[in-house]
Amino acid sequence: MITCQEKALKNMKLGLFDVLPSGSLDSLTAEDLRLLLNGVGDINVQTLISYTSFNDESGETNDRLVTFKRWLWATVEKMTPLEKQDLVYFWTGQCSRVDALGSSSHA
Repeated sequence: MITCQEKALKNMKLGLFDVLPSGSLDSLTAEDLRLLLNGVGDINVQTLISYTSFNDESGETNDRLVTFKRWLWATVEKMTPLEKQDLVYFWTGQCSRVDALGSSSHA
């Protein structure tokens, strides 16, 4: 397959190095590159929690805010991987791909 697609692959490589410095991918393994391009299938909710901050503008008591956070994260835990990716997209406005650690940009 590589032989019959050699010209296309060469042109893809040239195009890639139009936007990336040559040598910038030298230390990446095939798995590293796959994760950078595709992300992982499931979002680690604990990592997502660690990246998330709440700006409470409701004026509610701290107890109510804690109750809300518990409810929110319990709901997120029950989501399918696709629903979690959609939620991250909603929060960040970025593609639903996540990095190799299972998190996306800060939500």
